[in-house]
Amino acid sequence: MFRQIAASPEQRAVKMNGLFRISASMLKLIPLLLVGLSFDLASVRGQESETPPHAHIQTLTDERVNGLVSLVGSKDGKFLYGAALGSKGVVTLSRDPETGKVEVVDLIEGLKGSVCLAISKDQKWVVLTSCLESLVTLYSRDAETGMLTEVSSRKHGMDEVEGLEFPIAVTISPDSRFVYVTNAGGTGSLTAFSIENDKLKFLQQHEGVDGCMKGARLLTVDPDGEFLFVACAKANCLTVFDRDTDNGRLRVLHYMPDDEDRCNLLAGAHGVVCSNDGRHLYVSSGRFSGDNGISVFEILQREVVELVQELEDGKDLKNFTAGNHIGISPDGKYVYATTATSGKVFCFERDAKSGQLKYLYDLQVEGETQLGRMAGVFVSSDNRFVYVADEGEKQRLYVFERQVEDASQTGNADQK
Repeated sequence: MFRQIAASPEQRAVKMNGLFRISASMLKLIPLLLVGLSFDLASVRGQESETPPHAHIQTLTDERVNGLVSLVGSKDGKFLYGAALGSKGVVTLSRDPETGKVEVVDLIEGLKGSVCLAISKDQKWVVLTSCLESLVTLYSRDAETGMLTEVSSRKHGMDEVEGLEFPIAVTISPDSRFVYVTNAGGTGSLTAFSIENDKLKFLQQHEGVDGCMKGARLLTVDPDGEFLFVACAKANCLTVFDRDTDNGRLRVLHYMPDDEDRCNLLAGAHGVVCSNDGRHLYVSSGRFSGDNGISVFEILQREVVELVQELEDGKDLKNFTAGNHIGISPDGKYVYATTATSGKVFCFERDAKSGQLKYLYDLQVEGETQLGRMAGVFVSSDNRFVYVADEGEKQRLYVFERQVEDASQTGNADQK
C-alpha cells in the first residue's frame, strides 16, 4: 500500500473518507480483474490484430538533434521542440501538419545537459532544464514563426533558488502560471516557480518525506492541475503531490513504494504519464537500473491511487530493457513506451475504462532491428503521427504515421 503522510486533525476526516474509498476501490477491482482475464499472455505479447498500423514515414538525420532526449509540440501542429543533450541546447523543428514530416529550423546552443522541456497550454512559453548547468530557462514563443526567445533563467544557489543541483524533468500547470522541476541531485526534490511579468519566480523546494524523492526523474500533472506525480528511480516509488491551484505550492500526499506484496515494478521508476481523462497513470521503469516494465494505476478519487496492471519484461513483454519515456495519444487509445538499451518503441492498445494495456507490436523501421537509444515520445493532436527521439549518438528523430480509421474521431476523445 502507499505510505500516507501524517495529517492534521482537520485532514483526518478527509482521510477517513479516503479509507472508505480504498475499501470501495477493492470492490471496483473485481470487475477489473475479470477484464484482465482477457489480457492473457498471448494477447499481451501480441498477435494478429485489426488495429490501425503505424508506418515509418521519416528518419530525420541532423547533427542538431544529436542526443535528442524529449519532445513537445505546438497545438497548431506546425512546430516541434526538442531538448538535445548532444547538441547542448533546444532545437526547433517545423512540421507539415498534412504529411507529418519535420525539418530543423533553429538551434539555441550553449546549454550543457539539456534534457527535458515543456510547452505551456496557452502556447506562450517553453521551459528547458539543463542538468549540467543546474539551470532552468524560460523562453517566450512566437506563434507565427515558432521561434523561441530567452526571457528568464534561474540557477541553483543564486538569488535564493534551491533544488536545481541536477534538474531533470519539467512541466507547466494547465493554467500556464506555474513551472515544476524535478531534481535528481542529493536526496531529490521538486521545485516550484511562478511565471510573473515574463520571469521565473522561485516559490518552493519540496524534498518529500522518508527519502521518497531520491532520484526524481520524470513527472506529470493531472488535467485539472490538482496533483503532480513523480517517478523516483532511486527511491523506487511513485510520489504524489497535492497542488494548490491558486498559489502553486505543493505538499506530499503519499508515495507508493516498490513492494513484494504490492507493486513489483517500481524499482528504477523513470517515465510517467497521466491520461487525458485524469483516470490512469502509466509508469515505466528501468532506464538506469531496477525493474524493466510498466505499471498501470487507476486514480480513483482524491488521495487514492490503485495498481491495476503490471507488464514485466521476460514475462509479459519481450526485450523491454531500460524502460525510458512513456506517452499516450490524445484520443487515449494508444500508449507508447520506449526503451534505451533494447532500442524499441512499444505500442499498446489502451482500454479507456479499465486503463489496462494490450501489447500490439513494436514500431518498425525497415532494415533496422534496433532503432537506437529510444527516449521521448510526442503524438500529434490529430493522433496521426508519432515522433520518437533518439538520445544516442545517431542524431536521429523517427516519425511514424498511424492509420486513423475515421478522421472525425480524431482529437482528445478521452478528455473530461
